[in-house]
Amino acid sequence: GFSVRPVYGDSSISIIPVMNVTLDKTELELIIGRGYPLEATVLPENATNKSVSWSSNNESVATVSSSGVVIGLSAGTAIITVTTADGGKTATCAVTVKAMDIPEAVDLGLPSGLKWASFNLGASKPEEYGDYYAWGETEPYYICQDPPTWKEGKEVGDWWHSNKWTVEGDMYQWTKYCTDSLYGYEGFTDGKTVLDPEDDAAHVNIGGKWRMPTTAEWTELLENCTWEWTTLNGVNGRKVTSKMFGYTDKWIFLPAAGYWESTSRGLVGSAGLYWSSSLDTDEPFDAWHVDFDSAFVYGQIDGERSFGYPVRPVTE
Repeated sequence: GFSVRPVYGDSSISIIPVMNVTLDKTELELIIGRGYPLEATVLPENATNKSVSWSSNNESVATVSSSGVVIGLSAGTAIITVTTADGGKTATCAVTVKAMDIPEAVDLGLPSGLKWASFNLGASKPEEYGDYYAWGETEPYYICQDPPTWKEGKEVGDWWHSNKWTVEGDMYQWTKYCTDSLYGYEGFTDGKTVLDPEDDAAHVNIGGKWRMPTTAEWTELLENCTWEWTTLNGVNGRKVTSKMFGYTDKWIFLPAAGYWESTSRGLVGSAGLYWSSSLDTDEPFDAWHVDFDSAFVYGQIDGERSFGYPVRPVTE
């Protein structure tokens, strides 16, 4: 039984040490509950051991997973650090976490008195696309930034599987908002045709009297406003201007944000598809949304509940 004194390295292999590590972001802003996958680059590219570890100096504000996904938990700031296993090289990202921005309520003088939000849910200005939601869900389907970000743990695969109101992703197995037993789980129906407040993405995320518009309220906007295809700060969309007496200087901008289906993004910059809170009672795997492009405003169209569309909130 002798003692052993180790040496480092392999006499037959040249060890290439780590010289540096960098992150794709040195500053990051997140909304509470949202995530972002930081990417670490270990240099040189042919370094022998490129393993890294991650840490947060304020886990009550933001946590980071073993793969580098940062999740915002509460308002505040945190420093995310990546450290190389070889050499202990580090890089940091300063993270600021904030609550979702609340839009201005724009009074277009509509007969109902309803006011429309100045920007999409999850955005901070009129031309931003904001978040995308499956109908009846309050967590984003996919958060469209550049690059796209997501809430870790939210599975996005086959699009029927992405909706929480189906059993095993079956379009004939709905467990809420079903008016036809043919489509309900074991013949289930509940007669619900408009989203409950707890399933309304606008109400849950920004509170107060904010909610998603019904199909009738979209129709009111269509009938009492002009819908001009234009650009705002380089973003395509429709400028919706009131035709009501005394309100013709009032308008909102609906960006052509496109949609998400499964992991694919479509029609961005060329079409706008916006959810209503109203179910299609004839085919309850669909709900109603407004659709437009540069040539036409198509009005009310039914769309699969599991697609990811943006939301434009309204308030009384």
